[in-house]
Amino acid sequence: MDIQGRNSIDARRTQQLYRTATLENSRAQEKKRIIFGVRKLVSSSDMHLSQGGKQFTETTLFTQNEEEESEKIVKKKNCVDYILIKENSKWKAAWDIYINLLVAFNCFLTIYQVCFNVTSSVELDIIGYIVEVCFFTDIVMNFLTEYKDPETYETVRSIAKIGKRYVFKGWFIIDFIGIIPFQYLLGGGQKMQTKLIRLFRLPRLVKLIDISRFNSLLKSLFENNSQEERIMMQYLLMYGYKIFRLFIITFIITYFSGCVWYLIVEEYKDQDQVSFYYKNKLDDMDNTSKLIISCYFALTTLATVGYGDYYPITDLEIMTAVTLMLCGVAFFSYIMGSFIEIISNYQKKMGVVDKSTFLRNWLTLLTRFTGNKPLSKSLNNQIEAHFAYFWQYDRLASIHQHYETLNELPKTMKRRFMTSYLFEDIFHKFKHFFKTYENKESKFLYDISFGFMPRYFNPDDPDDKVLYDEESEIPEMYFCLEGKVGIGYSIFGRGLDSKQYKLAKFYKKEFLLCDHYVVNNKRSEFIYMVLKPIKCFALTKRFLHHEIFPKYPELANQFKAEALLRYRKSLKTPLMLSMKKEYEELNKKNVYRVFEFKEKKQDQKSSRNREEQKSKTSSKNKERIMSYGSLASEDLEKLANRNKTKKDQDAQLNSQLKMKMENIQQEVVKFSDNIDKFASICDDELEQLLHNIDNVTTSINDLRKKNMQLPQ
Repeated sequence: MDIQGRNSIDARRTQQLYRTATLENSRAQEKKRIIFGVRKLVSSSDMHLSQGGKQFTETTLFTQNEEEESEKIVKKKNCVDYILIKENSKWKAAWDIYINLLVAFNCFLTIYQVCFNVTSSVELDIIGYIVEVCFFTDIVMNFLTEYKDPETYETVRSIAKIGKRYVFKGWFIIDFIGIIPFQYLLGGGQKMQTKLIRLFRLPRLVKLIDISRFNSLLKSLFENNSQEERIMMQYLLMYGYKIFRLFIITFIITYFSGCVWYLIVEEYKDQDQVSFYYKNKLDDMDNTSKLIISCYFALTTLATVGYGDYYPITDLEIMTAVTLMLCGVAFFSYIMGSFIEIISNYQKKMGVVDKSTFLRNWLTLLTRFTGNKPLSKSLNNQIEAHFAYFWQYDRLASIHQHYETLNELPKTMKRRFMTSYLFEDIFHKFKHFFKTYENKESKFLYDISFGFMPRYFNPDDPDDKVLYDEESEIPEMYFCLEGKVGIGYSIFGRGLDSKQYKLAKFYKKEFLLCDHYVVNNKRSEFIYMVLKPIKCFALTKRFLHHEIFPKYPELANQFKAEALLRYRKSLKTPLMLSMKKEYEELNKKNVYRVFEFKEKKQDQKSSRNREEQKSKTSSKNKERIMSYGSLASEDLEKLANRNKTKKDQDAQLNSQLKMKMENIQQEVVKFSDNIDKFASICDDELEQLLHNIDNVTTSINDLRKKNMQLPQ
């Protein structure tokens, strides 16, 4: 029993020791977790709060450094980047022009040598070597020229993809055949088969009429121009090149047909038979005369207008001439059809639409109401000039013709098409009026774009010289892109002449006219004089007040207030000061008369107010004091004051929010300092607690050892 009791006691002690060791191990891990966990939490919270709420830890810092290093590595160029040629490189465009000229020279020289049996000389051999080296260099450069993927529009800079595209979809086969020296491989033989093999170089002539190469050249030449100028110049040069291309095709086919004609005639001539060669005594001529006569015959045969001075004689010559005539009918039909299509497409692209016939018919129909009295020539010319300019620069013409196509687009695409493409220049140059960036996502810009109409004012035209006079009704406001206008006032008292005026304010290039009068429905207060031809777009008062302002009342009130303030600051005040000085100068010069002006308030409509106004004016005449009226009606002033009050309230609210944010930031800093102190206190308390736990554990172990040493 004693042995069993001792074994049970030992087992219990062993279990207690195991539990104690496990507890100490867990406490040690908990100690590490608590210490490092609190410090990490405190440090991350401290950094998070000290940065004003922006997370900033050692991990994120390391990640940012890695990203910066990776970006630096990406930015480093490898060897391939140095040897690749950009697609829009200007020197590459110049090189293409040079290669095209060499292609023309080489092809024309080759067919000339083959057909007219021209023996090679040292000079021609040297030139041939130089040309071959240039062609080989061009092949290498084509393997290194980047291109844009037609599907993704991304630049492809992989040499493997560039080479694959050039070999299978480019000009590689034709270019490679062009550099094969047939004249040396075939030994310079004069047999017909040898001559025909040497003509394999002629497909390189297709490069001369390749429009895609010319289009890439235009893009590189006008890369730095504005979008509008670049498009216009590309269209003009492209269609000019298309027409010139037809002449090139005609010349190439005529030259080729003439050379082939002479090759056939000379190869199959027979002294015992009368032929084209002996009939026209070509054997006594030099090669230049032979070439001219052959090309002349080929052109007259292709055009089917043979004059009878040169004609085929033998059966082979007649069959060849018939073949040329059949090809000529198709060829000239293609030339004429292409020429008409080019002119038609050019007019459509450039917006040149002939509507003058409809205008003349309309004017002719109106004569039946005037007893067949014709319209005056000057007025008729003005009407035609007005509509000619309108039809040429009306950007909405194609929209109205194909409005269903526009409606098929999604809403966002329609807005972007009208505001960011068709009228991008208007909304950008006059963004202070349209609030372009604030209303970018609104439908307002899309709706108002349908009201733009092109206008042109010529100072040489007497009717356009004075755009608007004082007290004139203003039906339109103008967004001027070109030209110059002077704004002034009328002056009375400079003699017995008619009404005179003085210009005191000038606008040129890009400026806005009559916005206050149209937006606030007012009459003109000054004289607007056209000094240089003005090209502009107009918005009518009717369009704004009937279609735009009812849909956007808040924007309408904002436009009215801002137009009034802008009118006061930039136009009204300077002109009033100039007018005051002008009248003071007049009063100094005149002895018996006193000149003054007074602006009438628009709310003074009753006779009583008019009488009071007259009495005030007469009293002020005696004192020679110039008075100024109010600048606008009271409702507009209230609206302007209301907007000003709203802006002040917004500014005050922003200042209050700023102060609150500063207070919050100060509290965050204080909290960061306090939590740092709290963390240090927690660390000290934890260390003290763990030290006490270690002491207690040591004491318990000592007691257990003593108990185990005691006799049972």
